[in-house]
Amino acid sequence: MKNLPLIRLVENPLTQTLYPIENSIDRLCMSVELFGILENIIVYKMDNSETPLYQIISGNRRKKAAEIVGLNEVPCTIVEPVEITEALVRSHQEHRTKEPSDILKELLVLKEQFGLRQGVRPTTPEMIKAKKYKDDLISEVGKHTTDRLLAIHKVAVELSDNDDVQYKSLIGRLDKSNNITGTLKSLSNELKEKQNRVQTPANFEVRKTNIRIIPKSSENVEDIEDESVQLVVASPPFHEKRDYKLGVGELGHENTVQSFVNRLVNHFSDYKRILRKDGTMWINLGDYIDGFGYEMAPERFAIAMMDKGWILHDKIIWVKNNPPYSNSHRSVLANEFIYVFKKQDFVHYDTQWVKEHQQFNGQITYGHIDKKIKLKSVFDFRENIIVTNVANNSVLAAECKKQGYNLTHHATFPLSIPTIAILTGSKPGDLILDPFSGVATTAKATQILGRSFVGYELNPTYMKQGEIRLGMPLESEIEYLQSA
Repeated sequence: MKNLPLIRLVENPLTQTLYPIENSIDRLCMSVELFGILENIIVYKMDNSETPLYQIISGNRRKKAAEIVGLNEVPCTIVEPVEITEALVRSHQEHRTKEPSDILKELLVLKEQFGLRQGVRPTTPEMIKAKKYKDDLISEVGKHTTDRLLAIHKVAVELSDNDDVQYKSLIGRLDKSNNITGTLKSLSNELKEKQNRVQTPANFEVRKTNIRIIPKSSENVEDIEDESVQLVVASPPFHEKRDYKLGVGELGHENTVQSFVNRLVNHFSDYKRILRKDGTMWINLGDYIDGFGYEMAPERFAIAMMDKGWILHDKIIWVKNNPPYSNSHRSVLANEFIYVFKKQDFVHYDTQWVKEHQQFNGQITYGHIDKKIKLKSVFDFRENIIVTNVANNSVLAAECKKQGYNLTHHATFPLSIPTIAILTGSKPGDLILDPFSGVATTAKATQILGRSFVGYELNPTYMKQGEIRLGMPLESEIEYLQSA
């Protein structure tokens, strides 16, 4: 970056043709006057004289605004000479929109530097001008957006303990995701998790009747007897999707999707030993868009498991009506996958229970209720079959709050998913394993359905939230089984 005199900058005629500078650029002028040039003008050197001229690649409007407000020089980024094509100009034009963090910086400067706090009336010309700019900014992006940006700042300050480097890293996630609501939710959740850990004992086990959750990685299952598990229900971390605050080496944070797949397959390397001959393993996995396209992580995983000798017994698409919104130029991802693996041909697979749950009404079943009826390979929960397709944790959240904890695990699957797996793949009294227990969703289903359970969980605050859940009345989470 280098400050260059305005008189040595040559405007880009192609940009002017494609994107003419409007007669009124008062808003940009006011921004430059209040904050300076926030984004460097992109230029290249046109000659090698003592006072060379610089061709503007991107920044005609910023140069014009700087001239109007009386600046003599502006910050520039100097790059190698390039051919200024329409494609290049349009590419830079797409990046001219303010990032959410830029809007936040302006709001903070208006508040701190110009004293525009709530209830303070502007008394100087500078404050009046700043107040007008703030009003215009709020009018442009919406008060709801500016309020959420300021809320993100407040949470980031507390989460970073006023460490500037960490604060910038947290705010950087705002621009990367370009999802203000999602970033606020994510950071708020991390702050709650931080507060939880202050009061959560480390390395404690959860023990209830016929239920045990062990505080260690489920990669090592040497404490489980050979062929003792009838059913495995697992929802492992997805690749590059969430941070469960487990430190360096957390599953799901591998550099490449193939490294993630290899590690996840190896995670289950000892599970053939513990699974009964007629047992099954139900694994829920979702895909991830890396910014350019899908990674195909679930499909890669299924193929890699088959290469290791597992038989893919079933594959189910879980359709959701509340997928996270995506700004990318593609359809909104509204499904995850459930792969059912086995180690030999014959498995216990019960569908008789489906006849007793007529509220499914064909949404996850195929066939006539009085004749042959089976599960579909698509669990279509868009019409709120089994009451809801989402993890309705409001009752659990209230109970956690009552006991002084925040419910911080928001990637749980709904209770109906392990319930369907347990009813289909096991009998009363069988042992069920969840290697990523989380807040004990699968454990709760076994508690309701009369099975035994063993689980593994590395996050102590999830262990505590799961313990709270298992102590709640069974009736709090079985509304969807009312017609059973």
